[in-house]
Amino acid sequence: MSNRGALKNVYAIAAGMTQGLNLGENAKSALITRSFVEISRFGEALGAKQQTIFGLSGLGDLILTCNSLKSRNTSFGQMISSMSKPDFEDILKSQEITEGYYTVKAVKQITDEKKIDMPIMQSVYNILYNSHSIKDEIKNLLERPITDEFK
Repeated sequence: MSNRGALKNVYAIAAGMTQGLNLGENAKSALITRSFVEISRFGEALGAKQQTIFGLSGLGDLILTCNSLKSRNTSFGQMISSMSKPDFEDILKSQEITEGYYTVKAVKQITDEKKIDMPIMQSVYNILYNSHSIKDEIKNLLERPITDEFK
């Protein structure tokens, strides 16, 4: 897997959580759209070409991965959404590599250094590494003030 394709896995975990919580197709679609905005912001900060982000290897791959239960990351998100206190290490040992679990840690470090606003990524990080509840993170995302989407 290339580095440029790794970020989608973080958002596939989030998409799996929306499925696991039965939030519906509209919520999942909104999540994928907002995820694409974050990926675009991240790519721009790192000098990625817009045509790559908007092409099959960017947007296309994000849509496919977030909508496929064959995706290990989407399945992982769905699985942990139904657990009250998931033990991520045990889950990760019992299945194939879930890249998003490890990618979110690296992305968090980059976003902190470069001051890139990525609230969905931050929520996934908080759930996986800071033991925050999924419901609290959803609430935090929904309560964010409305800002210019293209900043």
